[in-house]
Amino acid sequence: MQESNLVMNFKDSVDGDYKIRLKDPKADLSPLEVRSAMQTIIDDSIFESKGNDLKEIKSAVVITTNRKELI
Repeated sequence: MQESNLVMNFKDSVDGDYKIRLKDPKADLSPLEVRSAMQTIIDDSIFESKGNDLKEIKSAVVITTNRKELI
């Protein structure tokens, strides 16, 4: 079984790290779409990190893993 996750990494207002992980992103997701979504999350203060606003886009990656049941 193959699983994919989009991991969006941010910096908060006190230079802490914050990750948002989304399961099964669409296969043709573009960097522009991801950057735009991340900027909206920051601009609209959708999430907080330990009470601190997210302030900066750090990175985004799609991680794909293969899982094989043996027993």
